Amino acid sequence: MTAGLVLVLALPVSGAKLELPRIDGKEAVASINGEPITLDDYLRALEEIHAGTSDAGEVAPKRDPAELVDRLVDRRLVLQEAKSMGLAESPEFQTMVQAAARDNLRALVLDRATRDVPPPHPGEVEALYRQKALEFQVVSVAFRTREDAARFVDEIREAPDFLETAENWIDDGKALSVEEPTFLNRSEMLPNVARELDPLEVGRVTPPISAAEGFAVVKLMGRRVPEDPAAREATRQEAWRARRAAAQRDHVDALRARRVKVDAALLEGIDLDADPKRLLQDERVLASILGGDPIRVRDLAAALQQRVVPGIERARQRGRFDEAKGKTLEDLATEAAIQAEGKDLGLDRTPELETKMRSVREGSLVGLFVRIVDSSVEVSDQEVRAFYEEHVSDFTFPETLRVESVAFTNAAAAERSLARLRGGADLAWLRAHAADRADLDAIPESLRFDGRILTRDSLPPEVRKSLEGAASGDFRLHVEESGRAHVLAVRDPLPARPKPLAEVRAEVARKLLDEKRDRAMDAWTTKLREASEVAIFATPEELREIAARKAQTPSPAAR
Repeated sequence: MTAGLVLVLALPVSGAKLELPRIDGKEAVASINGEPITLDDYLRALEEIHAGTSDAGEVAPKRDPAELVDRLVDRRLVLQEAKSMGLAESPEFQTMVQAAARDNLRALVLDRATRDVPPPHPGEVEALYRQKALEFQVVSVAFRTREDAARFVDEIREAPDFLETAENWIDDGKALSVEEPTFLNRSEMLPNVARELDPLEVGRVTPPISAAEGFAVVKLMGRRVPEDPAAREATRQEAWRARRAAAQRDHVDALRARRVKVDAALLEGIDLDADPKRLLQDERVLASILGGDPIRVRDLAAALQQRVVPGIERARQRGRFDEAKGKTLEDLATEAAIQAEGKDLGLDRTPELETKMRSVREGSLVGLFVRIVDSSVEVSDQEVRAFYEEHVSDFTFPETLRVESVAFTNAAAAERSLARLRGGADLAWLRAHAADRADLDAIPESLRFDGRILTRDSLPPEVRKSLEGAASGDFRLHVEESGRAHVLAVRDPLPARPKPLAEVRAEVARKLLDEKRDRAMDAWTTKLREASEVAIFATPEELREIAARKAQTPSPAAR
């Protein structure tokens, strides 16, 4: 604390109730130039920390709850300075607050429309889940031409074994490849494949289907619906959201029907392409709003003006405005009806909205103040180069390598194959033919290596240890705790290396700018503290005790 009075209450950390002074009838944890930071302010900020959120314009909160008061003091000093600079009277601030007020009031109105929407019936959820989770067990054969695929379909009707017939066609050069039987969800298929499989009986084959390269014939081996509690709950939530969205649409339609009256003849007769400047002054009422201000021709013209595409002559955009006027007026009228409903219900005067708007006003002022600070911060080319050289480890290509692997059920089998590889055996042959190979489906994704480029840091720690010091062409053994073993082949390792400054100049400049901005803000808050009367009414230990008690108290929602 740079300046100001700090009051420390000599009370026990635990047990006794902390007695805080009251300012304007509310308990205060601090005072800045006579303006309190109330206990409620402090507890609200603690809730934001626990929720992982913070108001716009704020630096992320520090971990120690006792330091939270310092952050709140700095914020209040910035707010006071912003107000003294007249930022609260600026048109930009007023526009930001008015827009937020409309957004928040709209949210409250729409929330009332969906608050009592019941969850979906279990039967509805089950039907949706089965539709989304359904998997098809399929085997497919690829062909160059539709004619080849059609001849295969004709032949397979008489053939007893689909896979054997497909292999014969591949051997004869009439088919390209065959995929082993696998289960696929609808989302993993091309839409035209899913459409063919939906009505198909198990054991039947599709007609030739267009594929990415050539054509395919698919045999449906079976269907299943795997049980996934998380996916089922996600389906339930999706169905509930759809119900709420429908209720919201119905509510808005009813509001518009009850509150909006459009002068259809006037709307039809307006040529919005003719004289836009004149229409921006036109006071004729296009739509009257029960409980709200009417929508005039000038309002519609101004809204449509937003649709002008910069850089294109207005003459070339003729007709766009006349086409869009009906939908644009509907949007304006809908918003006006929602705002009028909220005000008639008194939602604009609720404590809930006032709390949100206080946060908006403070966040907007802090944001405008930070922008002023930003405008004074610049970085030169020399500073960028010096920062890059000082922090070159932050601008470095990671160490990379390629890894291929073969998994075995036991270490002895892996060691035998490792010896054969070091003697010149082919890795691909061993992967296909070596004894005691592990079931590929049982191997975790993190231990399957197919030769793709990987960063060393992305490898599991135990694999990194097994590969320490490996050069290109080396083979290493990695054994899991379960006893399953892997032979790892290393290819093309590249050491970490700095990125050229020319490639990362923008990133370096941004990081440097952030650091200079933080220092500039620190300098501002230090200066403001020195010129202000700051009082803290609790010790760090007492503030931590308040935080501990708050953490142990269930939220209203939990209760």
